[in-house]
Amino acid sequence: MTTARHVQLLSHLRTRAATPDDVGYLFRLSQEFVASGEIRDRPRSSFETQLADFLVAEHSGGRVGCAAVRRIGDTGSDGVLYNVCVDPACHGSGVGVLLVESAVALAARLGISRLFAATTRADEWFASRGFERVRHWQVPQSWLVTLDAARHALLYVRPVHGLPHAELLPLRDREGRHS
Repeated sequence: MTTARHVQLLSHLRTRAATPDDVGYLFRLSQEFVASGEIRDRPRSSFETQLADFLVAEHSGGRVGCAAVRRIGDTGSDGVLYNVCVDPACHGSGVGVLLVESAVALAARLGISRLFAATTRADEWFASRGFERVRHWQVPQSWLVTLDAARHALLYVRPVHGLPHAELLPLRDREGRHS
């Protein structure tokens, strides 16, 4: 349900590439989702070393969510969407949708043609965002072996190239310039 508050939030929402100043925020926000079992635990140092993978959603200068994209597999044309987290106060407001669409746009700019995701709880949510369920033998094995089998994650893929909206969500740097 879209409320007036949600419309106001979306009108001031943007995504940008993460910066070193975001590392603590990325780690803290992610810990809330680790505690609920929604995402894998990562040490703070992984946010530092993988910072270039991350997008940050902002509303009126305040951070309200994050998502990350990185290449996987041997071909260079596959990628993974991971660590999609939205501030609990903003759940249901469209922040997650904007993060995923921005991540898909980033994947397109990186030359990724298939974007994979693993989830333990957001089954219908990913399906409603253009992702299709796949089996373990349909994903790059180099990524599959990094997943924790005990979590019983559902695996998804979304095609990237040729999506008309990929150019509509430009990344912005910290000062708001297009990158």
